[in-house]
Amino acid sequence: ATYHYNLLVRNYPEYESKIFILKSMETEESQIDPSIADPIGMRETFYEQIFLEIEKELKRIFPSLLVRIDKYLA
Repeated sequence: ATYHYNLLVRNYPEYESKIFILKSMETEESQIDPSIADPIGMRETFYEQIFLEIEKELKRIFPSLLVRIDKYLA
């Protein structure tokens, strides 16, 4: 995740404030590795695990996303 984040920021510095790593968003905890594994080429059960991990993170940040959307639309 950090590789892709850095690549995007380097190529699109004007959008840096809009680029984030999902697991790092809306947390004050320092994470050793904020990456979510890439399931390409893995078994279906691994895809399911990754889906659940992403779903958990989206549910965690969803309330703050709604606040940001409301501020943007106001």
